[in-house]
Amino acid sequence: MNLLFISKYPPIEGGVSSQTYWLAKALGEKGHKVYVASNCWEVEQRYREQIEENELSLLEPKNVELFSTSLDFRSAIPFSRSYESRIASIALDIIKNYKIDAIYSHYLLPYGVSALMLKKLTNKPWLLQHAGSDITRLFSFPQLKSIFIECFNNADKVIGYSNTRQKFIENSLDTNKLVPIGRSINLNEFNPNVNPFDFSQYGIEKDTTVFTYFGKISGLKKTYEFVNAASEIKNEDFKIVFVTEGGNHADELKEHAKKLGILDKLVFMPFVPPWKVPPIMKASTCIVCPESEETPYLPKGTHGPQIAREAMAVGKPVIIGKGVKEKGIYLKTTENHNILVVDSTNKEDFADILKFVINNKEKIEEIGSNARKFAEANEDFESYIKSMETLFNSLL
Repeated sequence: MNLLFISKYPPIEGGVSSQTYWLAKALGEKGHKVYVASNCWEVEQRYREQIEENELSLLEPKNVELFSTSLDFRSAIPFSRSYESRIASIALDIIKNYKIDAIYSHYLLPYGVSALMLKKLTNKPWLLQHAGSDITRLFSFPQLKSIFIECFNNADKVIGYSNTRQKFIENSLDTNKLVPIGRSINLNEFNPNVNPFDFSQYGIEKDTTVFTYFGKISGLKKTYEFVNAASEIKNEDFKIVFVTEGGNHADELKEHAKKLGILDKLVFMPFVPPWKVPPIMKASTCIVCPESEETPYLPKGTHGPQIAREAMAVGKPVIIGKGVKEKGIYLKTTENHNILVVDSTNKEDFADILKFVINNKEKIEEIGSNARKFAEANEDFESYIKSMETLFNSLL
């Protein structure tokens, strides 16, 4: 098939961008042609993954071509980047030039709205996937709700979340369009045999315990709670590697750490592309995903950290928040056997978990090994890709 993807894509950081990359790569390896239309090269510097020049070709794995809007754009008055129109125009050229069979979009704004325009113009089959914030925070905004409803009305199939069906019923949308396909982690890409990243370039010694945090700095992800807990054990031998954003948020976190007397324990790395994540995980002692409850930042049941699943696949112990442990695939995990669970809001509890990781290397390695076994038993990336192939074929 010739498939058109309209979505976030590297170098945009985040889960949706990463999912799109691994999906496109896998479909390309299956022999399909995937053409990606995005605004990825316009992402703000603070949310941009750092990609070395010699790795740029990895953005376009086998049978994948990337088309992005560019910064050299003349805006109208009042100021706007006009992403929906520009992405739609690029995608329209792709449809004309590459005999596209089906369209896939992930995230309603701006990608789903761009895909809606294409559906109206070309009537190509369209598979829409939305994110948690789409169906909750953005959907409830009066200036977006009507166009989002049109997206759902015009898409041929919709991949959603647990609360999507209720939203469809409330707005008299066709629930027969909903398809239950959950993402999965590619165990070939995320595995214990990847070459580890070299932390020595950041001054981290070989035997030092390394806690690694991936993602934005936010209340949802309990970033400050992590630093606060670490400050309780600052005399221990450890480093915290933040693979995160730059700018004001990072500066504020550094200032907070300085006041706690723990700044020397923190190492900041820029966001990295998806293929760099497994080596960093491999070189880490433990991956920390302290997110717990979505509320009050997002409605309950709409968010779960993909990073934790990726780390388990690499064979690394992961610390997750209690709220995460109670949903999704994490319900199947066993505390202190293949995962570590923390009350992120309890500084003493959090500090005790961190100290346990530092002082129990053999047990921690055992938990990491069990985490890989859990991933092998519960992740099925091949079936996920086959399901997506079947879904695309059903639209033709």
